Amino acid sequence: MSKEDIAFRKMALLINATRKARRQDELLDELKASAFEALLLNPGCTLDTWVTILEKRYGTELVEAFGTEPSKIRQSIIALWDKPYTDPASGLRHTFGDWARALTTEESVGMYYELTTRKKDIHTDT
Repeated sequence: MSKEDIAFRKMALLINATRKARRQDELLDELKASAFEALLLNPGCTLDTWVTILEKRYGTELVEAFGTEPSKIRQSIIALWDKPYTDPASGLRHTFGDWARALTTEESVGMYYELTTRKKDIHTDT
């Protein structure tokens, strides 16, 4: 095999690894959006209830993001609880645990929607 062939193969491997990493990031971003949605749809979530909701409703996304081993999936979800998430509607960045504590009641979720709707209206008017 020539040096050019070796260099070409290395470049192809690098490109494939980059694409795979980018796809993995996209899958994780989709999962984070779903995880945030679970908090909005289920006010008062604790870590345990949030994990259960994600496992029951977002199984495909979990497998795509974390693989097929149930214990690894569960550990990854638990680790996600302490990871920051930037909500695109509000622009605020907090851990999922902090979001859960902020969205503890239907009233607090209603306030969230009211504030994000107003923010959207303000940006639309300008």
